[in-house]
Amino acid sequence: MHALKNTIVTLISLFLSLQSYAALKTASKIMPFVEDTAEELFEKAQAYQKSSKLDSALICYSMLVETYRNTNDMATHEIVGKSLSEMGQCYYINYRDNIRAYQCLAEAQTIFEKNNNMKECSLVLLNLGNLFNMYDYIFPAKDKSSLKRSRELYEKSLQMSIASKSWDIVCSAYINMAMMSLPFSIDKQLNDKTRDILRDSIPPKTMDYQFTNLLCVGTDALAEGNFDDARKAFIEMRDSIGLSAPREKYMADVCLSAVALAEKKYDEAIDCIRWILMDNSGVSDSDVHMEVYDLLAKYSSFGGNQTMSDYYRIKYFEAKDSLMRDVVALEPTRIELELDDIKQNARKIEEERQLIWLWLIFSLIIVVGLSIVSFIITRKNRDLKLKNKVIFDQLQPLLHIQPSASVIKKEEKEYEEKELKQNIEIAEELESSKSDEPDKAEEGEAKRKYRDSSMTDETRHMLIGKIEEVLGNMDKICDSNFSLQKLTSLVGSNTSYISRIVNEHYGMSFGNLLNRYRIQEVCRRMADSEEYGHLTIEAISESVGFNTRATFVKAFRLNIGMLPSEYMRLLKKESENKD
Repeated sequence: MHALKNTIVTLISLFLSLQSYAALKTASKIMPFVEDTAEELFEKAQAYQKSSKLDSALICYSMLVETYRNTNDMATHEIVGKSLSEMGQCYYINYRDNIRAYQCLAEAQTIFEKNNNMKECSLVLLNLGNLFNMYDYIFPAKDKSSLKRSRELYEKSLQMSIASKSWDIVCSAYINMAMMSLPFSIDKQLNDKTRDILRDSIPPKTMDYQFTNLLCVGTDALAEGNFDDARKAFIEMRDSIGLSAPREKYMADVCLSAVALAEKKYDEAIDCIRWILMDNSGVSDSDVHMEVYDLLAKYSSFGGNQTMSDYYRIKYFEAKDSLMRDVVALEPTRIELELDDIKQNARKIEEERQLIWLWLIFSLIIVVGLSIVSFIITRKNRDLKLKNKVIFDQLQPLLHIQPSASVIKKEEKEYEEKELKQNIEIAEELESSKSDEPDKAEEGEAKRKYRDSSMTDETRHMLIGKIEEVLGNMDKICDSNFSLQKLTSLVGSNTSYISRIVNEHYGMSFGNLLNRYRIQEVCRRMADSEEYGHLTIEAISESVGFNTRATFVKAFRLNIGMLPSEYMRLLKKESENKD
């Protein structure tokens, strides 16, 4: 039991020692770089990369990126972008880790676009295009989405490199785009654009200038059907390549096979491609082998040799399997790309949503603003209406006192119409006026009767004076309730004396006497147009105490000898003649 415990303790101690050793070993790698500046770390990483010490190079690049990623200094930020670009290339070419390669290159692209560094950005876009192009070889999609994305990146790299005059990147972008079409087609538009740039802009001393120029000349000749010129240009292109550029030799052989394919010399095309496999100086990468076996299978099928086509197809799948074993997490790269598209779509949706919210807020502000303006206008209208009502109420008495001439004419017209309707009644009443003679007889009889009564002349003259004084007071007699009893009360006598005096002195009854004074007042008011011109005839008659229209017309006709309207017209005519 004791021995077992010692064994366990020994194992634990050994495990901890190994952990400590690993930590110290890692620290020994990292510590030399902790206090270095961004420039120093980048220089060390470059030196390690040239000497093929890729682990140390990646440590330097990674520490630089993690330490200075959020710096505000543009120069340091540029170094971070370059480090990410180098890390992406290292992961892609040496470690075959496409996920990390894509992440590093995408972040580097963001940094260079933010800093408007088109030269470095065009290089990053070129490498991203290579990544998508290689990915399409292994997982070709039916909709060719990866291939389309690769070409878009190449085109963008070409545009940026032309703008920044990065001629070596221009040449690389053109070569990659041209080789995407070969050997089965030629991008004539791309050739036209590149030919002008080669002639007018790119210096001949630029790296890959001769290769690019011969590729453009050869593809132009091939497109025009000048196969000898095309073959001559591609042979010259192949001979100009040194042993240190095996991929360029592979491209030249593919171009030569394109000429033989256009001439339908399938055996010659197969020999051109097969030479790539037999050339000891050629490339040995699995992706190139995969492409070569794919072309050999197609060329053999075109030549009618299905057996060799099947054989090369099997070799193609073997090369593909070998490449997939070498590549780290290729399939997750597809997921990464899809996630990137999803993020972009989500970003667009979020921007559209924010735009909709802005429009809603703007519309709400407009509605609220219009509501406030409407409320203010409504309130002002209400206040104005109240003020107008107050003014109207204040002017209402004046409007009643001074009506317009049109209102007066309208009232006179209505009065005349009513007067015409009652003409028959008035005529009948006038016929009955003949009965006044009996009244006079009665008055004479009353006189005789009163003459017999005892009343001194002094009392009689005194009462006549008081009666005339009361009848001369228009305020009293124009009261519609004025009567013989009220006159008697004002005079201070009795009704029999007053009635006797009225009949003896005036020769008429009290009612006829009162109507005479009232009619005189009516005539005076009708003549006074300044004070009473705004009143109608009927209003004037009511103002002097007549309660009914018929009584007024009868009294006016009896005292004046004409109708009130005729008298009014007579007054107007006299007034016009005076003017």
